[in-house]
Amino acid sequence: MHALARQRWCTDSYIEGTPTLAMGVVEKSAREMHMGPRPRRRTGLAMPETARAGAEEDDEEDAKPPPAPADEEEAKSARGLALARLNRRGLLANLLLVIGYAFALWFQVYEYNGEDRQTIAIVVYFVAFALLILSATLELSIDVCSVRTVGHGRYHAGSVRWNTVISGLFISAGILDIVAFVFWLERRLDVEITILLVSSYVLLVMAVLVFYFQITDIKPQASMLQGILSDTIDLIANLLVLAASVVGVVLRHMQHSQKEEFDDTTDIMELGTVPVWLVSAVLYVVTDAIRVQQGITEQ
Repeated sequence: MHALARQRWCTDSYIEGTPTLAMGVVEKSAREMHMGPRPRRRTGLAMPETARAGAEEDDEEDAKPPPAPADEEEAKSARGLALARLNRRGLLANLLLVIGYAFALWFQVYEYNGEDRQTIAIVVYFVAFALLILSATLELSIDVCSVRTVGHGRYHAGSVRWNTVISGLFISAGILDIVAFVFWLERRLDVEITILLVSSYVLLVMAVLVFYFQITDIKPQASMLQGILSDTIDLIANLLVLAASVVGVVLRHMQHSQKEEFDDTTDIMELGTVPVWLVSAVLYVVTDAIRVQQGITEQ
């Protein structure tokens, strides 16, 4: 009897509780639909506002479309024009170099004929070295104001610092030669010869640096015959510069010895050295002309 009553009470409780439970679920669902789900408790540190703003900016940058091909073409074209202007400036510098060596050869002819103390000869000398120093100064301005992307004459595309050193050595040698010439005008020949000896070593150091960087600019798999024509001509010109510098050092040592038997030999050597410098400058101009014509702006 008691068991039957307990069973009926449990059954009635279950039947009566079921609508109440169902009603609670319905009310909870309706409340969530109306007010939205209950916010969850945060379990970690909140993202700072600055970090959130940075993340949003990064997302915006990632969402930006890539630059249009037209903009890339314009940038590439502008870069090509700038590099082409550098090639033309280098061509102008080497044209000044050629004219300077032509005047130097003119003076050398006066000196060989014993007419080097004439006024016209002295003017020719100063014009020659003024042009040579101006040429190197123009080259120096290229390295100070921009970056070379292709080898050019005495200069290479690897290091602005070393190109600056090369220009500085060439300018220093020219200034030393002018100082020696002034002592020669004052007939202080011993001082003149000593200064010319120092100048010749400065040129030799420059020539060694030039040739070293010329070799490093050549690709390992490329030979002289396989390389670009302009690079081959440039290499020949720098070989001539190196040879003329070595001969110049030997010549100045012979003059410094002040032996009379060397007088005729040194005169011939000096007359024969200047044309080598002139030919190397002409080859530089040919190299630059090829690069300007072919639009070579990258190495």
